[in-house]
Formats: sequence, C-alpha cells, structure tokens
Amino acid sequence: LKNLIGLKFNDCIGIEPNSVVLKELELNLKDSSKNYKIYSDIKNLDTDEDKKFNLSACIHILDHCYEPKELLININNKLKSNGLLLVVVHNPESTLTKFLGRKWPPYCSQHPQLFTKDGIFKIAELTGFKVIKKGRTFNYFALSMITKFLGLNINFANKINLKMPLGNMYYILRKKSI
Repeated sequence: LKNLIGLKFNDCIGIEPNSVVLKELELNLKDSSKNYKIYSDIKNLDTDEDKKFNLSACIHILDHCYEPKELLININNKLKSNGLLLVVVHNPESTLTKFLGRKWPPYCSQHPQLFTKDGIFKIAELTGFKVIKKGRTFNYFALSMITKFLGLNINFANKINLKMPLGNMYYILRKKSI
C-alpha cells in the first residue's frame, strides 16, 4: 500500500478489519505526503458519487469471508460506473492442489471459501460484475528458502530468485453498467 501511494494516486483508501494490522498500516503510512484513510469496515465508507472509486482490490480477502457475496455487493456500490475490481484467490483446481491433496495449506479453517474459476464467474455475475480477464499469479522466493529447508548451506542461494506458480489465480472484474 505504501508503494502504491507513491505512484499516480492522489488519494488512497483501505479497508482492514484486523485492528492490529490496521494500527500497523496507519503507522507505516503516516509519513506519506498523500491523502490516505484506512477503515475497519467497508460499511463506514460514504456512497456519494464523488467519493466512489475507479479501482478496488481484494487480494486473498474473499477466501477469508463468511459472506463474500455481501462484500462484493458493498464493493460494487462503492465503485464508479465501469469501475474495476482485482481479485486474487487460492485455486483449488491448481496442479499444486492436486499434488498436495488434503495437505494443501489453504485447506484450513481460515479459508471458509475457496473459489473455482466457475465459482468466481458465478459470484461476479450475482453481484453486478463481469470477469474481463483472468490468469495465474506467481510467487517469488529466494533459492535459499529451499536450500535451508533441505538443510543445505549454499552461500549464493540468497541471490537467486525463483518464480513459482503456487496455485493462485487473479481475476479482473468490471462493474456492469446499469
């Protein structure tokens, strides 16, 4: 978030329900010259047209929601006409999921929802969005993370980054025009 504020955004508004993380975000952003506000609940935002957004992002948020449909409807109400929503979710249909089976880390109580591609398309339709783009995301790890896990001490391993698809998907949703 701090890096995004340094770009072409004049104003930045975030939603963070975790009070510990919320305080940390506010401390990290207080030195920023940009306008920012972090809310604990999306329902605290105004719905005036001049306070609506062009872009919103839910990165590994929907997986944690008990009411993802309600959240997406709230986001839709906060977006301008043709506004965009970036969603990143775990992919229960990924190769990694098939390989790890029940040991796949997202299979846990912290993820009451896991969305297949069809599931995202369906919930998008039900909440006034259309999926306009989708794809896999990649994570980057230093080789040293793997070598240390294997009990190896290789000096140059921290200088090599590996690009790995770890079973996440991104979707770009556009708010449907009324």
